[in-house]
Amino acid sequence: MARFSFGLFGQDSNELLSGQLVKIKNVTTGDFVASTTPEGIQLKLTDNNDGTYYVDGLPSGLYSVYVNSDTNAQEELQNIPFLNEDILAHLNNAVIHRSINDAGVSATDLWSAAKIIAQLALKGDLSALNALAATVALKADAGHVHSDYLPATGVSADFQIVSNVLGFKPNFTLQTILSNTMNLNQNLELLQNAIESLSGSTGSVGAGYRVVYTDKASDLTPSGTLEFEEYVIDLMTSTFKDFLLIPFHKFTPDSTLLVVFEMTQLSDAPAAPPQVKVWVDDSLSKLVECQTVNFGGVYGVYSAVLSIAGLNTTSIHTIRLQGLNADPDYVAKVRKVQVLAY
Repeated sequence: MARFSFGLFGQDSNELLSGQLVKIKNVTTGDFVASTTPEGIQLKLTDNNDGTYYVDGLPSGLYSVYVNSDTNAQEELQNIPFLNEDILAHLNNAVIHRSINDAGVSATDLWSAAKIIAQLALKGDLSALNALAATVALKADAGHVHSDYLPATGVSADFQIVSNVLGFKPNFTLQTILSNTMNLNQNLELLQNAIESLSGSTGSVGAGYRVVYTDKASDLTPSGTLEFEEYVIDLMTSTFKDFLLIPFHKFTPDSTLLVVFEMTQLSDAPAAPPQVKVWVDDSLSKLVECQTVNFGGVYGVYSAVLSIAGLNTTSIHTIRLQGLNADPDYVAKVRKVQVLAY
């Protein structure tokens, strides 16, 4: 450890003064950092009792010595530079002090000015770069669309180009489960729900799943084309309103209810989409929201899956369908309700 030491002389050059109140100030910060009577975090300044003094542990810096005063520095001991081991460590730090090596390519090698100039001379000038940019710009002018490479017709039976975008092409002739109006992910969800409904345990009524309820269209005196009844969800602006209650008895193997229906809103741009909430005994619920593809009178297929494993088998339970249409200016409709248990 480097030691900062000095002597104090009196009026006579041969006179050394001991027993003085001596302090050392860091010129840069203005703080007293050592004293013969240290306070706080000040270092101990040792009086050798022969007119000489020393202190260990000073960091590198610029210091002045004060004798019996906090304001007047000793004239011959002002602005004294002191170097400690930290300076040596700094000088030996190769990360900070990189070598000049024109042949080097590592992260710690630097090139001289001559080497840099020589390297720049090998690069293209501004006029050459401008000429290259102009050439590239001429090549990039022409716009290309999907139809340049994939014609709109004959892409495949599964995909199509609509508004210059390649997408899935639904084509379900019998839309019992899947729907032409839904995207691929929505149809996959419907298909998953349908598969799950077939994979349940053997119940008291049939195997796999059983029909709890299904809407029907009937005409006791056939006179024309039958139409399914539609549940009109209108003027329900603040709370959900019931539109269908279905009694339900749970058999022992039943663990899940699948409720499927069609929904649409006659507006093309409603303020908020209509919603249907499916309840079982006012405790289990699932919320379904009309999709934007099912506006303007276009029906889409929706489903709600509820776990009923915790219901008892000794009561008649209630399946409740409620509707909420937050936009009173447009009418929403639901039809073809089906409920399956498995």
